[in-house]
Amino acid sequence: MKLLYISSANPLVKSGYYNAVTDRLSELRKDNDITLEALNYSQHKTSSPFSINIHKPWFLFQKGPIKYLENLYLYNRIIRALKKVKPDVVHVHWCYPIGYCTVKACKALDIPCVLTSHGSDIHSNPLKSRYIYSKTTWTLSNVSSNIFVSSALQEQAHKICKSLSASYTIPNAIDTRKIDSITNIPKGKTDNKTREILYIGNLNTTKGADLLPEIFSKLKETFAPEKLNFTIAGNGPLYDTIKNELTHKKIAANMLGHVSRDNSLQLIYSSDLVVIPSRHEGFGIVALEAFLAKTPCVGFKIPGFDNVFQGNENLLVKLLSLDDFVSKSVSILNKNEIINYSRYRTDYDISNTIKNEIKIYHMLTNQPQ
Repeated sequence: MKLLYISSANPLVKSGYYNAVTDRLSELRKDNDITLEALNYSQHKTSSPFSINIHKPWFLFQKGPIKYLENLYLYNRIIRALKKVKPDVVHVHWCYPIGYCTVKACKALDIPCVLTSHGSDIHSNPLKSRYIYSKTTWTLSNVSSNIFVSSALQEQAHKICKSLSASYTIPNAIDTRKIDSITNIPKGKTDNKTREILYIGNLNTTKGADLLPEIFSKLKETFAPEKLNFTIAGNGPLYDTIKNELTHKKIAANMLGHVSRDNSLQLIYSSDLVVIPSRHEGFGIVALEAFLAKTPCVGFKIPGFDNVFQGNENLLVKLLSLDDFVSKSVSILNKNEIINYSRYRTDYDISNTIKNEIKIYHMLTNQPQ
């Protein structure tokens, strides 16, 4: 089977979406029955082509110079790629604009197409304009098969698109061997009275990063006299605002900026608590990584966390209730919460995700497995 993989993951940001795509590509490369080609369209303008050696061939198609021609430009590039590669099936990640243009091109050439939606492309982007809303709903109803990374995201898609095509929930996952390489090393503590508190992710309001200074301030006040070390790993539009507010509140925090995937996993493993104050989530990959590393985490009760916090709902609190968030954090740090880590390794290994996605490829192409 020849598979063309298409995404719009920004190689310079390497967000959760980027990791979700590249993790899948790495696993797909292991399947000898699949001939894989990968195409990436990034909105970020770079001066040089982007490639990932482990995933070659990987092509970067830049944004067109005139914004209103972007979709036509992207559509034509995808049409040319489809005619060149001649895939049996196409898998595209992210709904609009890359998913919309890919589905449109696949329909023109009568090629089955699978779309994976990840979060903001469903729960946030369609609300930005009627144009994006209409293109999103058209894509969801015209693609051959939809995949959503959580059941909550699938429900949200049903709300905005009543004529949703065949849809499945297949969660994001990671290669558990990456966790094993870290967790085989014992956690080292130089000071038993010092607790490590970590936030890792984009610094924007969707992820709740604007709440961090107040959360840290309340934690510091509530958990005294024991010492807390605060670390923020990630970049985003709120970086300077958060840094200034922490300074104003006289809270010392390590602001690391963007960190590599391996370093982020090491940070999670070395922490006593991961705080995830997101207002919206498509899935919650940081929570998954924390559970796999057997590091406690705390978050708000939002639909996107339904899957990953299943069995650990006691770690979630009322949305935007910072007092409850801090109270739950203290309870976790005092080891007063029961946390079940057992199911995550089997439920969220990347090999299972790929097996389920390959089943859909075979179903659409009528090829035997």
